[in-house]
Amino acid sequence: MQTLESRIHYLLEAYLDNRATPAEFSELMSLLQVEAGDHAMEEALQQRLERAGVHPDAAGVNWERMIKQIMAAPAAPVRRMMPWRKIAVAASLLIVVGLAAYFLFNTNRVNRQEQPPLSRVEDIAPPSANLATLTLADGRIVYLDSAGNGLLAQQQNVAITRQADGVIQYGSGETAAAGQPVYNTLYNPRGSRIMQLTLGDGTRIWLNAESSLRYPAYFTGDKREVEITGEAFFEVNTVAVAGKKMPFVVKQGELAVTVTGTRFNVNAYRDEQSIRVTLLEGGVNLALGDDQSGPAQRLAKLVPGQQAQVSVASQDIAVYDNADLEKTTAWKENVFIFSGDDIQAIMRQLARWYNIDVVYKNAGSGQHFTGIISRDNNISEVLKMLEATGKVSFDIEKEKVIVTL
Repeated sequence: MQTLESRIHYLLEAYLDNRATPAEFSELMSLLQVEAGDHAMEEALQQRLERAGVHPDAAGVNWERMIKQIMAAPAAPVRRMMPWRKIAVAASLLIVVGLAAYFLFNTNRVNRQEQPPLSRVEDIAPPSANLATLTLADGRIVYLDSAGNGLLAQQQNVAITRQADGVIQYGSGETAAAGQPVYNTLYNPRGSRIMQLTLGDGTRIWLNAESSLRYPAYFTGDKREVEITGEAFFEVNTVAVAGKKMPFVVKQGELAVTVTGTRFNVNAYRDEQSIRVTLLEGGVNLALGDDQSGPAQRLAKLVPGQQAQVSVASQDIAVYDNADLEKTTAWKENVFIFSGDDIQAIMRQLARWYNIDVVYKNAGSGQHFTGIISRDNNISEVLKMLEATGKVSFDIEKEKVIVTL
């Protein structure tokens, strides 16, 4: 009869060999939550290192330290990450980087020749401040990196304040002056930390780098509507007027995402081939087309766990089940998660976060990369992880990264 530890060992080997079925992967992730999982992982990885010809002294590796170095974990714990994350991270990186590449992250090398440091003209640190700007209805611009806490402005009697945690908070609008609503725009540029905003209706919004949100200082009428470019995560507060739920609409061009109260992510960067709407909780309706001149051209409805992809070229809407929710919201949790991404998709993420220009020396090779790493790392640490695959190399020149495939 197969023991629990041997079963974990078998599943982990299958995962490291990239031959685990989806069912086996799910089983592995469940079993690794038990105490036997840590020992099974250590034993399996030691065996793989030995088979790869690693020096026997590696058997004395401090595994917890190794995992922490591979993850380069942020100081604050990542919310909503699964309890087996540290093991999954180590395994996922080892399968892509290759077992020998582990030594790139292990500072306790015994009787091994030191690898020469990777060539770096300069390094680029992650964003250290929020550089967002708030453009008011009269054209005034509030630079949030230099604005203090407290009252920032007032828009038709609606107070706009900055909280101690940096969140921009709008008043409820109950005392707003009569007349047409006034619009504000929050812009978060490249190389800026995530911006958080709470609207007067209680809706919470996280805005990624190189993203903007246009919205009224207070909502009137029978619906709430905002416009987005880039990427944002929404926690929409349910609001009822005269006993009827007031819909919340997120617009990007001709795409309208309508909800009443839900949690979802919208990725609508202009340099991506599709707009992606991923639903975590509640319900979302998508309409593509000009609803002012007639019925929408295309419609879709999402349930939790689904992702809609709207092709920029063809304007078709495709709905996918079992979306990778953890990967979708990784930016909000301050980590990069790559799972089978090509280098161009990865470099677009890095360009927004580190505010860099990317130059390719040759055409894409069709290679794909998997790994997890904190966004608080210097860019060299992220590039080092990718370089360890042997599929790509990088050079940093001031604010430019040169990619050689």
